[in-house]
Amino acid sequence: MAANNTLRVTGLDFDTVRENLRNFISEKPEFKDYDFNSSAIGTLLDLLAYNTYYNAFYVNMAVNEGFLDSAQLRDSVVSRAKSLGYTPRSARGATATINIKFPNANTSTVDATILIPEGQQFTTTVNSIPLTFSTTESTLIGANSLNGYSANVNITEGTILTHRFNVSGSNTKFTIPNANVDTRYFSVTVQESGTNTVYTQASTLLEVNGNSSVYFLEETSNNRPLLIFGDNVLGKRPASGSTVFARYRVVNAKDGNGANNFSATGSIGGQSTYTVETTSRAAGGAEPEDIETIRFNASKSFSTQERAVTAEDYRRIVLANASDVKSVYVYGGQDASPPVYGKVYIAAAPIAGTVLSNARKAELVALLEKYNVQSIEPVFVDPTYLYVLPKIISRVDFTKTTSTVAQIQSAIATKVIQYETNNLGLFGRKWRNSKFLATVDSADNGIVGSTLSEFKLQKRFRPDLNRTASYTLDYDHPIEWQGVNAHPGYIESTTFSYNGVLAYFDDDGFGNLRIRQSAAPNTILDPTAGTVDYDEGVIVVSDFQPISYTGEEISVNINPSNDNVEGRRNTIILVGQVGVTIVDDETGLQVGTVSSVATSGSTFTVQESPLSGNLIY
Repeated sequence: MAANNTLRVTGLDFDTVRENLRNFISEKPEFKDYDFNSSAIGTLLDLLAYNTYYNAFYVNMAVNEGFLDSAQLRDSVVSRAKSLGYTPRSARGATATINIKFPNANTSTVDATILIPEGQQFTTTVNSIPLTFSTTESTLIGANSLNGYSANVNITEGTILTHRFNVSGSNTKFTIPNANVDTRYFSVTVQESGTNTVYTQASTLLEVNGNSSVYFLEETSNNRPLLIFGDNVLGKRPASGSTVFARYRVVNAKDGNGANNFSATGSIGGQSTYTVETTSRAAGGAEPEDIETIRFNASKSFSTQERAVTAEDYRRIVLANASDVKSVYVYGGQDASPPVYGKVYIAAAPIAGTVLSNARKAELVALLEKYNVQSIEPVFVDPTYLYVLPKIISRVDFTKTTSTVAQIQSAIATKVIQYETNNLGLFGRKWRNSKFLATVDSADNGIVGSTLSEFKLQKRFRPDLNRTASYTLDYDHPIEWQGVNAHPGYIESTTFSYNGVLAYFDDDGFGNLRIRQSAAPNTILDPTAGTVDYDEGVIVVSDFQPISYTGEEISVNINPSNDNVEGRRNTIILVGQVGVTIVDDETGLQVGTVSSVATSGSTFTVQESPLSGNLIY
C-alpha cells in the first residue's frame, strides 16, 4: 500500500491533531462519502484526537522533567541536582544569642562550674506563634567574678526528635518521616552488639573507604530527608539486626526570625535563680532551598568541585551554606588597597541587621578552610553602607484620580520601599534617578511628573566615646565643589557634644573638615578636624572623641557631583530619609508632604559594632 502523504505530525494542539486525522481518513476510498463533522465517525475522531493530545502533552512534560533547566516538579529538580553532586539546603531554624546570668550561684570555689546542657529549652512567641528554642551544644560556665556566673549562649528554634530504625538485610536507606528538618543538627548513632558507634555525615569522598563510619543525606519526596549508609566500599554498612538512632531538629523556618524575648522553665544547670537577656535577636531562619535556587546553585556547585579557587567559588560556597546571608562580594588581596597577597576578602550582608557577628564570621572562615586548595587565608570584612537621601516634588492632576492626598502619600511611600527592595540592598546594585522617579510616578494615575529638588549621599559611623580615634568615610563618589570659587556647605553632619557644646561637621570648601558650634554657627570650634578629598569622595575625621552624639550614629551628608550612584566592591546602597512634596498641578500649591518612609536605610538594626582603630565606612 502506498504511503499516505496527507498525515501531518507537526501540530500538537487538539484542533490540528483532529484536522490531520480527518484529512488522513478522508483520503481512504472507503470513507469518501462520510461526513466527518456530524456522523459517529466524527466522535471517534474526537476521541482519537484527545488521546493523541493527552499523550503528546504527557510526553512533553515527562521529557521536561528529565532536564534541570526545564523541570517544574521539586522532586525532579532535586533528582537532576543529585546527578551533579548537589544536595539542596534544608530548612534552617532561626538562631539567637542570649546571655544567661546566675547571680546566686555558689562561687565559693574557683573551680566551681555550671553546665548548660545541649537541648536546654527556651520559649518565646513571634507574631502570636509559640516557638521553642534550645541550645545546640553544652556550655560549661566558670566563675566570672565573685558576683556570679554568666555566658553568651546560642539557641536555635526547633523541636528535637529521635527516630529508631532496624537494619534488615541489605536495606541501608531510611526515610525520616518529617519535613522541615534542619540537617545542620542531624546526628546518627548505630547500635550493634551492644556497642554504640557515632556516624558522621560524609561531605566529601576523598577520605571515605569501606571502614568509614559515615552516612549520606539526600532529599526524597515531600521534602523528607533520606538517610543512606555505605555499601562497604564507600562507607561502612551497618550489620543486619543493628539499630539506627537518628536525632534531628524539626524547625518552623522563617517563623522564628525576630524572636527577642526568651524564658526558660525550671532550672538551668541545676540553678533555679537566673536571668535571660537577649544579646542578638533570632535570625537566619529560612525555608528549604526553592526550585529556582536549586536550579541555579547545582550547576555552579558542580563547577566549584569542592574547592575554592576563584572569587565566584568562595561566593557560591558561602551562599550555599549560610542561610542567614543574602548577598556576598569577594575580592582577592591583590585588589585590596594596599594589596595584601595570600588573602581573599569576603563581604557578607546578613538577612537581618547590617553586619555578621564575630562568632558567625569565625564559623564561616572554618567552613571555607575546608575548601581551600592553596595557602589562602579567607578574611571576612563588614559591608559598608551608602545611603541616598532624595527629596522629591510630585505634581498631581486631581482630575485624573479619585485618590485623596493621604492615599497618594501612602502610595508613594510604598513605591519608594518597592524601589529599594527591587533595586538596592545587595552588592553591585545601582541607583538611577530616572528609574526611581518613574517608580514614584507609577504610584497613582494622577501623578503627572516628579522631579528631584535635592539629592544627598550619607555615611554613618559610631565614634568611640572613651578614646581618641580617626575615621575614614569613603563615599566612593566625587563630592560637589567649585574649585577656586569654593564655599562651605557641601558637607554637613548630625550633631554631637564636643568640648561641652552641641556641634556638627561641615567643610570650608578647600579640603578642610571643621567642627562648628550648633547654637552659634559662626563659631568654629576646630578648623582642621579632618580632611576632605572632593575628587575621590573621601572624608577623614582625625583624632576625634566626642562626649556624646545624637541618635545611634553620627550621619555625614554630602552633595554628590552627579545623581547616579553605583555600589562598588563591598558597598551596599540603601534609601535613607526621603522627603516628598505633593503639589497640585493646577494651582501650583503644596498640598501634602511625606517626611518619613520606613525603608531599610531608615529602620536598619546594627547587630554588632565593628569599631576598632582607624576605620573605613
